[in-house]
Amino acid sequence: MIEHFLKEIKPAIQYVKHHKKVSKSFKEFYEDIYKMIVLFQKNQLKPKDKVGLFVLPYSYDFYVVMFASFLYQLNLVVFDSYKKNHINELMILEEVRYCFVDRKTKMMSSFILPKCKKINVSSFVKNKVNYNLKIESSSDSVILTTFTSGTTGTPKAIHRTIDFLLKQAKEIENEINLQDEFSIFGGLPIYNMLSLYLLKTTCISRKIKSIQKFQPDCILTNIQKILSEKRSYPMVKKVMLGGAILYSEEVKKIKEVFPNASITYVYGASEGAIIYKTNLDFYQNNLFCFDKKANEIEVAISNPNKDGVGEIVIKGDKVNTPNHLHYTGDLGKIVSGTLQLLGRKKYSSLEKEFYNYAFDEEIRKKNLCMAFSFYYKNQIYVAYNGNLKNKKEGVEYIFMRQLPMDLKHKTKLNYKVCLDKIEKSMK
Repeated sequence: MIEHFLKEIKPAIQYVKHHKKVSKSFKEFYEDIYKMIVLFQKNQLKPKDKVGLFVLPYSYDFYVVMFASFLYQLNLVVFDSYKKNHINELMILEEVRYCFVDRKTKMMSSFILPKCKKINVSSFVKNKVNYNLKIESSSDSVILTTFTSGTTGTPKAIHRTIDFLLKQAKEIENEINLQDEFSIFGGLPIYNMLSLYLLKTTCISRKIKSIQKFQPDCILTNIQKILSEKRSYPMVKKVMLGGAILYSEEVKKIKEVFPNASITYVYGASEGAIIYKTNLDFYQNNLFCFDKKANEIEVAISNPNKDGVGEIVIKGDKVNTPNHLHYTGDLGKIVSGTLQLLGRKKYSSLEKEFYNYAFDEEIRKKNLCMAFSFYYKNQIYVAYNGNLKNKKEGVEYIFMRQLPMDLKHKTKLNYKVCLDKIEKSMK
């Protein structure tokens, strides 16, 4: 696939530097990948070594490192946040001894990762290209480790092989029909990786407002960035998003930011990429519902109750578990091929017919506040921020000046923090 970079004449990566748009060709990107591998060799890194990635995700160097690592078959360990305790915990969990840094993260990493060997990737440009790379290719070697958000417990490591990554890329390409797109703005590193793999001009920026400079054909981004945006982008015609549940006021906000776009909303999992998808217009009229199942994946409801509600289970070759079976931890039901999400299994109650996503929506609509509900030790709790006027009997309310959100998506509650607070109050 990397060899195809030499045949492409359109720009590979565009980014903003000193308020100006910078373009890198696929040929330049190709050469820089091999220069980066020379840096790996100079630092005596070997294929299959585990290396933490502590490089700014909205920099050109980040993507050179990623592709060079895939080609060289390093096992990259990617973090969702740079909080010291969080990273140290994950580094120990995965036994990571090396860490890639850049000019901007080098100083910070000295405080966060004092015992880890740092390799400054910013110096790769000084190297001469060496194309005589001899590595035994192995499609089942782990080349990417990421983590779940850990809001329902300890963060779980997700290990992806090159074979699995390629399958996921092909699946996403087929499901969202990107064949005709020329350029893509990706709001997350994994989307940018996908865009480059599909040989699209990839526009990289931390801020959505850069859309005005890039004028991309398609936006692949995370929900939190859109919800915090104050501008409207009527020029955007195609958007894809996912990663977290959407409530009605959030759907309204997204449509205000992209008033003229066809918006695809995806329900997926780290283990299964796309499970179901829908158009945001359909979702707005049928909250928590997805009407189009992904191809080549089986979706079922485990142990449904009398209303057909149970845990959502996925099965198939594209499911990233040893037995290709994954229990999602989400409660839902399937009616005439449409999947309806209702809540998290851990924080809902099938017996009491309490489903926390549905209850969240009810509270938000009646009070116009930010609120998250959960079922814990036979009690319904609501953590909220704002003015709560309409309260229900039998519900414990917890006011929080700042709701603890998960580090990964920043739109979900970190339930674990709330549970810790409840446990402390009980002592």
